[in-house]
Amino acid sequence: MTTQSFLVDAYNLLFWCLEGENLERERSQLIHEINFHAKRRRLDVTLVFDATWTNDPLARGHFDALEIVFTAKGVTADEHILELVQSQPKVIVVTSDKSLARLARQSGAKTVSTPEFYRWLLKSKAKAKEMQAPPKIDFSNPKVVLQEGSLLWYQRQFEAKLKKEDPK
Repeated sequence: MTTQSFLVDAYNLLFWCLEGENLERERSQLIHEINFHAKRRRLDVTLVFDATWTNDPLARGHFDALEIVFTAKGVTADEHILELVQSQPKVIVVTSDKSLARLARQSGAKTVSTPEFYRWLLKSKAKAKEMQAPPKIDFSNPKVVLQEGSLLWYQRQFEAKLKKEDPK
């Protein structure tokens, strides 16, 4: 069985999913959520975060089933992802950044948008019986009560905030 490999433009995903009031907590929440799904699906997922504003060198580590990368000073996540694509052309790049997606495809990678990836990840069925899957949410039922702290809860909060700020 071939494992699917994903390079994720991590802040692109984070800002799509979450509100952004406490970046550190929300980044941790995202890492745990993606890890849960990557582990149960047996996916090879690398989250690449921008750290260009720091003076730190490239930082790479693992959190359970995930590889997590913080780019070096002066290197964007986009640049680092494109470097990785050169050595892993069969990888799938997850981003809603049109420029990054175009360049990744030109380098031989497949791409998927942030919303597509996230929805696919949540929709997929658990393979390992010993792992308890997160509760199923019926999106057609408007009476669903979302648990505070879940990624979907943050997404709905973010969407509501955007609607309030929309000048239409």
